[in-house]
Amino acid sequence: QQQQQQQQYERQQAAHFLLEIGICGGCGHKEGKCAEAVAALVSAGALPWEALCAALAPFLAGIADLKLDAPRADKFLSVLLARLLLCAYSAEGSSFEPRLLKVIFGQAAKQKPNEGGEEDLMFGLLLEALQQLSEFAGADLAQLAASRREVSGALRAAGRRSRRGLPQMLRERGLLRPRSRTEEAM
Repeated sequence: QQQQQQQQYERQQAAHFLLEIGICGGCGHKEGKCAEAVAALVSAGALPWEALCAALAPFLAGIADLKLDAPRADKFLSVLLARLLLCAYSAEGSSFEPRLLKVIFGQAAKQKPNEGGEEDLMFGLLLEALQQLSEFAGADLAQLAASRREVSGALRAAGRRSRRGLPQMLRERGLLRPRSRTEEAM
């Protein structure tokens, strides 16, 4: 029991250090490589989802303050979320990792309107992650991710968008296909 707790703590610390490297890296090349490395470690099972999500939550919770010290922190976090969504969806079973979605939705839902700009930061981070996902794996996967209840819920919570307003905005950004006439008739 104690050994398991120690291992869990060490994994969470390792995830925290990897996230700090990506956040404080300072240039796009390092951020992208670090995000890719973290996602590869998670995908291979070397870094458990639990440890990563536990380490990621405080960074997402304090993104406005984080950006003061590391102006490109949101860029790294959006690339990381895109990579994690990609590896979670590419994993066997083709489903998103629920713990990751819980962390994302939880932080988005906690944001208060106009509280230090965090609403805009979290909403922007989620949109950028979907745009990155589209670049990495194509528009179909980004659309699939955006249509997930948890992801669309996080976007609505962070961006204070309605159920109708969000799809329209995502279509305008090319993250959802235009509605077909059949869908409109429903």
